[in-house]
Amino acid sequence: MKLPPINLSSGTPNGLVDSKHFSMNQGEKGRRLSSRPVPVTSGSSSVDEDEDLTSGKPAEDSDGSLSSDEDLAQGPSASDESSSEEESDSAGQPIIERYIVPPRWSQTRPEPVTMATVTEYEAWAVGVEMVVQKLLAEHPYNTVGNLLRFYKTFKNSGEPLTSYYKKHVATLTRGQHTCVGLGLLLMSRLKALYPHLAGKFFIASSEEAIEETPLYLSRPPWDPHDAMEKEHVLVACRIRVGKREGVMLLDPGYHVARVITVMRDGNYPNTGWFKHTEESWVERDYCYRFNDLDVSSDYVLWEIKEKRPNKPKAHMTTNAVYVGSHFQSAVCVTEKRNFVYTYRSLLSRSTKGEVTSGVHFLVDHLSSDSVVNVIYTNSKGVKSRGRIPFLSIYRQRLTSDEEEMLRSVEETFGCGLNLMDVLTETAEMLADRQFVDSLRLINCSINITGT
Repeated sequence: MKLPPINLSSGTPNGLVDSKHFSMNQGEKGRRLSSRPVPVTSGSSSVDEDEDLTSGKPAEDSDGSLSSDEDLAQGPSASDESSSEEESDSAGQPIIERYIVPPRWSQTRPEPVTMATVTEYEAWAVGVEMVVQKLLAEHPYNTVGNLLRFYKTFKNSGEPLTSYYKKHVATLTRGQHTCVGLGLLLMSRLKALYPHLAGKFFIASSEEAIEETPLYLSRPPWDPHDAMEKEHVLVACRIRVGKREGVMLLDPGYHVARVITVMRDGNYPNTGWFKHTEESWVERDYCYRFNDLDVSSDYVLWEIKEKRPNKPKAHMTTNAVYVGSHFQSAVCVTEKRNFVYTYRSLLSRSTKGEVTSGVHFLVDHLSSDSVVNVIYTNSKGVKSRGRIPFLSIYRQRLTSDEEEMLRSVEETFGCGLNLMDVLTETAEMLADRQFVDSLRLINCSINITGT
């Protein structure tokens, strides 16, 4: 396939700002601006999802997306998504226009699963954990496929990216799962295994990298003063062991291969700190707990301690998971937010949650010497890391070693993946400077305003 030439000059198109000045990471957040109030809406505390992630028999669009009338499968109409007029709140303060609709939660508080003893809970948790581990091994984490499909539909629209993204109605990409698809798929499997508990599992929203934790925890997630992103979702189930209350959390999106138990009193079977990642280049420990100052709160604090060899001090991050009600906007908010993240990955996991192979990369123009990072198994059977310039992929001039890296990844996935085709499509997208710069500007804007 002959590809068109690209302009590798470092200039910036008219009306756009050099994307290098907007390299804010996903977890970095600026000061939040106020947004319009978000009412809590009524609805069920669970969603009945089959293996296709939609209720009933969904219609499959020509682009491979899944469409359904269910809110979790598609979200609101395009007209709801694209409110572009600036409004004012009751105090007369201007409200900024949104790229993403306000998130919604159910009014119904999920009922707990009741276990008489800790032993009974432990036996049930073992079965749930096996479902999670099987799903991790069978389904890669994929934030490349949804971006490529989004780029294709955007190019077909002929519109500027900012206006197209505002009114775009997010859908899930069949067989290519982010945390949203993985969470819904896990719920469908748990429903099949435990049909009598189907209404107990629900999608929980998570806000990452909380800056002012006490202030954030003092408000409900739909508070009009907090324009937050809700960039991650988990599966949750409220539990009662004897007379003690807690919550079970399951997180296939972050490759967590275990049941996380969070008890309000902090006592066993509370999980506490555990080792999540142990590689030569990084170690991560996770801990989930209720707020010590208000154990009746419906927020679970998710703390991450990260250590790297070149940094003497561990980096701490605090996220917040809301377990008070079912999050009804996983697709139209969380999945749509994911479209404009500037870091993408396609990762295969083991039943233990270990990343066994895959690729990950920063969304940046080819002229910026962008590369794809490859996790693969070398000829000696050792997990290794390598890099391939996207320009080499674009020009289809890979070395034999680079080709071997990609073959190794394809063998690990074992699902008919043609990785070279995926990366070639990605390289063509990265050659589109205007798209890349616009995407990075939208991502930066949402990082700052939360909308």
